[in-house]
Amino acid sequence: MCNLTYTLESLKQAEGLSIKKTDTLEEKQWVEYLRALQMGVKKEQYEWGSTIVISLTEWQEMAVDEAKACLIDVSHVYVHTAWTDAGYELIDTPGVQSVHERHTALAMSEIEKADAFIYVTYYHHAFSNADERFMEKIKTIQSPDYLLINASDLAADDGEKQAVMTHVRDQLQTLGFPHTDVVPISSKRALEDHTDEEGILSFTQHFENGLKPVLRARLDEELEALLRAHIEKLSEWQVWMNQPEADRKQKAQAFRLPVQQKKDEGEEAIRQLESEDVEIRAFGVYAHRRLFLRFADHYKSIISASVGQQEGRKDQLQKGLNEWMEVAENDWKTTLEQEGERLYTVSNERQLPIDLREHLDLSLQLHGTLESSLTK
Repeated sequence: MCNLTYTLESLKQAEGLSIKKTDTLEEKQWVEYLRALQMGVKKEQYEWGSTIVISLTEWQEMAVDEAKACLIDVSHVYVHTAWTDAGYELIDTPGVQSVHERHTALAMSEIEKADAFIYVTYYHHAFSNADERFMEKIKTIQSPDYLLINASDLAADDGEKQAVMTHVRDQLQTLGFPHTDVVPISSKRALEDHTDEEGILSFTQHFENGLKPVLRARLDEELEALLRAHIEKLSEWQVWMNQPEADRKQKAQAFRLPVQQKKDEGEEAIRQLESEDVEIRAFGVYAHRRLFLRFADHYKSIISASVGQQEGRKDQLQKGLNEWMEVAENDWKTTLEQEGERLYTVSNERQLPIDLREHLDLSLQLHGTLESSLTK
């Protein structure tokens, strides 16, 4: 279900179709998303692919309505805070316990791109089963820099709060996150008193003293690497431009021939890819036709033989149907495996031409730049 792609028009055409109940949790999550998408498309209240500017209140109303939120690719919210004034861009991803599978996928994508990862959980169910499952998923992507335990003001006393923090640290250690700092916060107290140590002030102090210097050093390294790359490129161009004009023309001519050759190879690769695409589709059509013909043949041979006797016909029919279903399932799996292997083989064979096609325009642009430099 989640691997299929639909256009707006096809979704509109499908708006009258019923979405049936399912049994598995994964299917239920996608069904809820499809229902919301179906409702959002049906209303046709927004232009597809457009950008709209709305007030914060209007955005808050849209964000909590899944039928509207599922149509939003990305939202930029501009607010005046000490963090945003300092240049930080805060990305709030959906919670890990959301019923919508797309929320988890979105959170994973944003975490992978983030410079810092702050995970927030709740005091009364600090590090729940959902938290543990999510941590397992992100283990290979990025470790949380901080795990904030919100509503820590609900602790009966400091001893209870310390016990909860110790439990969370132990769980993080077990899952392979030994360097994640666990910090208790209270958004309620932060709203009541900005100077409350048990509000969010404790976290901001941790951030200023711990993560902020790390982020600054990381940014400096990235800027230095970018500057070095530009300096190296400028040095290469300087060496090129200092060469005699005759040498530059000779090298440009030598470069022109392989570029044209690669262009011809790329065009040939495109023709081969188009041919392979037709072949793959034809293979799929014929494979499915053969599959259903075999279904019919198996049905005739198994069912006809099983109901030939008058006595126990019902039991024989049930047994025959079970046998036919098993044979049909095996045939189906075999056909899918064959198609998968063929696609994998074609993909590997054509990977080099595909890469060539992607970089062909870049090579031609570079060639044009070189020729332009010769005329100056």
